[in-house]
Amino acid sequence: MIRNLLRKLTGRKTIVTAKVYFKDLNRYRRAHPESLEKEREKQIQRWLIYVKSRPEQETNNERNQEVKTNDARAQLREVARLAFMLHPAATQDDFRRSWPSIREEILKQHCLEELAANPALTMMVATRSSKANVTRKEEKVQSANLHLLKGSGRSD
Repeated sequence: MIRNLLRKLTGRKTIVTAKVYFKDLNRYRRAHPESLEKEREKQIQRWLIYVKSRPEQETNNERNQEVKTNDARAQLREVARLAFMLHPAATQDDFRRSWPSIREEILKQHCLEELAANPALTMMVATRSSKANVTRKEEKVQSANLHLLKGSGRSD
C-alpha cells in the first residue's frame, strides 16, 4: 500500500534501470527525430567553436613568444652596440661585422652565470654529458665488434 502511494506520488512505476532509460530514450528519439537533429547541431557547433579557438590560442602563444624573443634580441643588440661604440676607434661597420661573435660570447657568459647560480642545472648537465659519453663509448665498442665480425666473415 505504501509502495503504491510512493509510485503515485513520484509518477514512476518502478526504479528506472539503464536498460529501461535507453529504451525510453530511443523511443522518444524515434517519435521526435527533430530533437536528435537539434542535439547533433549543438554538438557540431560546440566542436567547431572548440576547434576554432584552439589553434588561435596556440598561435597567439607562439606569436607572443616570438615577439618577446625578438624584443630581447633587439635589446641585447642595442646594449652591446652602445658598449661597443664607447671605444673611440669603434665604427658601425666594425660592430656589424663583430656582432655574431659578440652575441655568441654574451650567450656563453649568460649560460655560465646561470649554471653557476643554479647547482641543480649543473648536475643535470653533468649527468647528461656523462650519459652521452657512456653511450658514445658503447657505440664505439659495438661498431668495433661489428667490424671484427665482418672481418672474420671474410676469412672463412
